[in-house]
Amino acid sequence: MNVLHVVGAVFIVGPMAVLPMTAMRAIRADKASEVATLAKSTRVFSLLSLIVVVLGFGVMGMSDPAGP
Repeated sequence: MNVLHVVGAVFIVGPMAVLPMTAMRAIRADKASEVATLAKSTRVFSLLSLIVVVLGFGVMGMSDPAGP
């Protein structure tokens, strides 16, 4: 479960953080179709990031409450 959480964070949250910066570059270059595609991608990755949150709560729920 921990591995799924970390892999999800890398491959879902990582691109979600980069896409808005790429969209800003497309806005400055007046590429409307690219901006629309990047906005849709950002929305999808934002919704997928909820999976990372759920996996994180799953890891916390499976951990030992007494500590290591």
